[in-house]
Amino acid sequence: MAQTDDEWRHKLKNELIYIIRSPHVLYWIEILSLTRGFSRATVGLRDLMYCKALGECTRSRIVEIRRFMMAFSVPIQDSTPHIYLSALPFAPTASHLCIENAKSYPNTLAVTHGLEETYHGLPEALQGHEGPVTTVSFSPGGLQIASGSQDKTIRLWDADTGQPLGPPLQGHSKGVNTIAFSPDGTKIASGSFDATIRLWDVDSGQTLGVPLEGHQGPVYSISFSPDGSQIASGSWDGTIRQWDVDNGQPLGEPLEGHEDSVCAIAFSPDGSQIISGSLDCKIRLWDTGTRQLLGEPLEGHEDSVDAVTLSPDGSRIVSGSADSTVRLWDAENGQPIGELQGHEGEVHTVAFSPDGSYIVSGSEDKTIRLWDVISGQQLGNPLHGHEGSVQAVVFSPDGTRIVSGSWDRKVRLWDAKTGKPLGEPLRGHEHDVYGVALSSDGSRIASCSSDSTIRIWDIRTGQSLGSPFQGHQGPVYAVDFLQTGLDFSADETVRLWDVFTGQPHGEPLQGHESFVYTVAFSPDGSRIASGSEDGTICLWEANARRLLREPLRGHQGWVCTVAFSPDGSQIASGSTDNTVWIWNVETGQPLGTPFRGHNHSVTAVAWSPDGLQIASSSSGDTIRLWDVTSGQLLREPLRGHGHFVNTVAFSPDGFRIASGSSDHTIRLWDIETGQTLGEPLRGHTGPVRSVIFTKDGSKIISGSSDGTICLWDPDTVYSDASRSLCHSNDDSGQSWDLVSNISRSQVKTTEDSHAGDLKSNTSPLDIALPFSVPGFEQCVLSRDGWVRSNGKVLFWVPPENRHGLQYPHRLTLPTNSPLRATRLDFTTFKCGSSWTNVRNLQTKESL
Repeated sequence: MAQTDDEWRHKLKNELIYIIRSPHVLYWIEILSLTRGFSRATVGLRDLMYCKALGECTRSRIVEIRRFMMAFSVPIQDSTPHIYLSALPFAPTASHLCIENAKSYPNTLAVTHGLEETYHGLPEALQGHEGPVTTVSFSPGGLQIASGSQDKTIRLWDADTGQPLGPPLQGHSKGVNTIAFSPDGTKIASGSFDATIRLWDVDSGQTLGVPLEGHQGPVYSISFSPDGSQIASGSWDGTIRQWDVDNGQPLGEPLEGHEDSVCAIAFSPDGSQIISGSLDCKIRLWDTGTRQLLGEPLEGHEDSVDAVTLSPDGSRIVSGSADSTVRLWDAENGQPIGELQGHEGEVHTVAFSPDGSYIVSGSEDKTIRLWDVISGQQLGNPLHGHEGSVQAVVFSPDGTRIVSGSWDRKVRLWDAKTGKPLGEPLRGHEHDVYGVALSSDGSRIASCSSDSTIRIWDIRTGQSLGSPFQGHQGPVYAVDFLQTGLDFSADETVRLWDVFTGQPHGEPLQGHESFVYTVAFSPDGSRIASGSEDGTICLWEANARRLLREPLRGHQGWVCTVAFSPDGSQIASGSTDNTVWIWNVETGQPLGTPFRGHNHSVTAVAWSPDGLQIASSSSGDTIRLWDVTSGQLLREPLRGHGHFVNTVAFSPDGFRIASGSSDHTIRLWDIETGQTLGEPLRGHTGPVRSVIFTKDGSKIISGSSDGTICLWDPDTVYSDASRSLCHSNDDSGQSWDLVSNISRSQVKTTEDSHAGDLKSNTSPLDIALPFSVPGFEQCVLSRDGWVRSNGKVLFWVPPENRHGLQYPHRLTLPTNSPLRATRLDFTTFKCGSSWTNVRNLQTKESL
């Protein structure tokens, strides 16, 4: 637009404003889908986002359109009708496309629960890989990020939004070790443990030609020549090979000289040399024309050379090694320039900034470090954020960002200048939720986590109230409410907090000699009990903030759990010594002998509302019921969980027990019979660490290692085995919902031919979940997000809604979690040969 005269600029601007209005923008996206111009259009839209000649309102609209296209690139590129069948129904509720087209296209499925209001910004971490992320790369234009993983896939991400670009690239039969973009950005090369190299078309995601075969072992590193005509690869077999990109043929014989596996290779900026690093601790240079070694190897590292690259001007070489050091070398004479020390583990990856001024390195020590090339000094503090070994780092082409990939399966982005992580943090806990508690009025939930924080949630809206409470120096294992205060444990201390301000009440309560694993308020709030790894129980006066007496001693192992009796006169405790003890609160003396019966650590104890019974759970996957007076077991252990039972709770009426387990489920038990009530509550993707009932007993609140808190309505989610996976009241027009106990059997979809307008997907995943859609048979929800009927796709579900479709009858915190509940209404759903009826003809006439 800047190169046109005023008249043309005005005309182009008006036409652009016309096109981005609804429904014209949808027609334009239709054309892009049909003509395969999708990728090119998203690049163009990105340029328009920063065009100052356009007004703020127009640019904002373009940003949203691009977000829509990125979020729903899979269904849009796969089949044009799915602009209306899959994309519009799942668009954020406050987006223009959703608001403007809701009345125009009413005959689609309706998402009645589980949608976001707006598109999110760049996430704190790009997640999707199911295995360690071993390699990352920026596209030459900086618009895309590619990542490769031990899950055998390559993923493409939009660098601005973090949105995945299409489905994963699949083809390798083993983990992906290395990837590289071609200089023009149209291709990706990948090397794998399967000993092959594959070329991929970036726009289509399809493989180009056949795999390049020749190496006798895993391919650890690949690099494109600067002109894009060749690929060099290094392998476990100790050789380097050069390949012709156009025909996939090897160029000459392998380059041999290393005495062990070749871990890293790179072309020089002018393409005249290849540099390689090896398990033999040496770096070698090769002439690409003569294919001969250049000089003697560069020696100095004391362990394998895992990473090498050249500076943009070709004057320096940087290498990273398993000896925990980064070294700089003069590329001309091979002499060492400096040794950069700071990492506390193997250095797996190094990269120069585009201007050659800085080096970034990633290590087994889970950190990323920035270095000044001239001085060799570390710049600032290490970059912390990854929870596993950092396997790959690279600068963006403009040098403003760093992207990293880690053994923790995540891709992260960093500000190269400040070292700060980029992206929006999760509106929730970052790690395991160990404890949950309910306020006395039932309006708020408190949760504590291994991320060292405590959060307060509104039970009605599911929103986090205020900022997390921070102060503990380690995992917070337990939490309890008292009218205006909270009591948490971790790092050998007990802390009190003001619920409304989030500020601590005074200094931490100190008395234990090791980690505090459990805390509880007395029913009247006057006392606090805490149990510790030191084997003791401490009793505290809540107001005076002092110990009542010497710690209670008796357990021969860690005290994992404590609970006050309903009248506050006694405390029950459970320990890794496999016993349950009862203590007199006033005297601090044990009452009777320990309750023995568990064969494994006692993980939780709970009193019945009348104070006559105690339930205890164990790491031996059982629950036991005890008579408080006699200390005798009331019946055989309750069995049903498939792993450790971590938590138990009585219902307020005393007729039921809820238990949470490391098998990821919650079970309800009948106290009288000892039998389970209905099927397990499924939905958490990690061990269930804490369960409690609401005050009226109608709901259960659970906290899990998956980082979420769930609110369950057992009466809604339970069903008989014969109950349909989807139900509806045709007379009332209620939503069609999936119940929580969907079978997890493996269902293989078939690849039948087209039927009407139902499009067969070319590569369905084998594992699918049964799914009911009225009017269609044999429906399944596949792991790739497509809902299919007899192998034909009906609609596509975004990643953040797939899990929640199985478990719609619950509130999940945070509400933007990918595990949140999703509910669909198929009352007006049109599909197959009737898909064109999605449009409201009356609105068509008014346009």
